Amino acid sequence: MPGPWLAGPWIFKEIKHVAYSGRRLADLKEWEEIFNQYVPEMVPMYKGMADGAKDLGINLSYLDFLAHFTGPPYSEADTESDKEPNSDCSGFAAWGKTTKDGKLICGGNGDDQENYFSTTIIAYPDTGNNFVYSPFNIIGFGWYPCHPGMNNKGLVHVHHGGGTRGNEIPGKNKGIPTGVAALHTLRFCQQLQEALKMQLAYPRGIKAGGIWADVSGDAFVIECRDPESVRRPGYAEETDFLFATNNRLIKELGEEERNMSTTPAVGGHAFQHQRHRPEPGHVEYAAPLSG
Repeated sequence: MPGPWLAGPWIFKEIKHVAYSGRRLADLKEWEEIFNQYVPEMVPMYKGMADGAKDLGINLSYLDFLAHFTGPPYSEADTESDKEPNSDCSGFAAWGKTTKDGKLICGGNGDDQENYFSTTIIAYPDTGNNFVYSPFNIIGFGWYPCHPGMNNKGLVHVHHGGGTRGNEIPGKNKGIPTGVAALHTLRFCQQLQEALKMQLAYPRGIKAGGIWADVSGDAFVIECRDPESVRRPGYAEETDFLFATNNRLIKELGEEERNMSTTPAVGGHAFQHQRHRPEPGHVEYAAPLSG
């Protein structure tokens, strides 16, 4: 069964009006500053959502939308984290010798019964690239990891690969939510190396990453940003092909998992660090697996 964040009638009631004050208001102002610095286009979008709600007679403010699409700060380790590998979500990119005409083909799947890909966003922004994007679900648009999206320059965000496991452990610092990071990258990057640089540059605190490809015939998976670990085609002796799941596949990162569970007591996600951390530094894994 999927967790409570995936299903149920509550999903349509998730955004609600709250009177913010004290620490929570200060948190939202910090989020706003980070968004203004790294993804400034999101702030007027949330304000526009609030204006649209008001026009419909729905009592929601800009701060309500900002709070919903940033989520609560991540907590420290949860002792009840599920220690089994995550079976949901996968994606692939294929091109060159792997496809009939050599052109890029990509796909992503939730591997569950919820079929949230029924919502697709088609964007023609005033600045940047045009793009299409399939959020994990429309209510979690921008916050939850996303599935396939591409822009009119041929850059594709295939899947959030490295997923709920294998990426850096979110800390107490505020970062850029995974879906927002993908939206911004699709809008403002034109080719793969730009996307890699941008994904690695987002502030730590919330994981970015995923499997990306472009029509030039190249792809990568950021499986971890702390330490920076990027998987390239050829690591598993594949040719013109790359696959990703919610679990890391770079064996140098270790066998044990960094686990995630929902923790109602803190209202967010909690992570448990269970493995030895390699030395910091940017490493791209492209050599075939040994042993």
